[in-house]
Amino acid sequence: GQNPCTKCADHKYSNVEGNKLRFVFKNTVEEILVDTLEEENLKEITYTFIASGNVSYYFECSYLDDTKAGFYTDLIIKEGDLRSNWEPASEEFMGTTFSIYYNGIEITSENSNIKTIINNLGFSVVDKNNVSNIILTMNNLRVLLTNTEINGNLKIEDFLWQQQVIENDTCLFLI
Repeated sequence: GQNPCTKCADHKYSNVEGNKLRFVFKNTVEEILVDTLEEENLKEITYTFIASGNVSYYFECSYLDDTKAGFYTDLIIKEGDLRSNWEPASEEFMGTTFSIYYNGIEITSENSNIKTIINNLGFSVVDKNNVSNIILTMNNLRVLLTNTEINGNLKIEDFLWQQQVIENDTCLFLI
């Protein structure tokens, strides 16, 4: 057997409210580190333990909506009782700043409040702490810009104007 030593396990997880997410860590004892139905966005968990023999871990997910799955990322286990900064392994596809999923790509930064998402629904830039706060989104049906400032020309082609009277004012709008 191995000599016991102090180790630190660190990981992050995200979840959508209502999804059942569970992360179990086992060494000499089984420890449930995550057992939640709560919404979280890259919540960090650090666990210090005395390692003896094999270390194993597993996670379980049951989805309320399989289009809004939870996930784990940036798991690192190192000797000592302090967390270590995560460093990507070669050919890493899942991390804090860059993730490739079966349905698209997400890019974030710890130094920015935005997240870029490219998937089968289109291209979006959103608030990383509130993905329903859309800054920019594009797909084959529309382009949505929030707080837009145009520096230069704006050209609109192939449109129809419709006239409507609203509270005694005549308005023109695109249809």
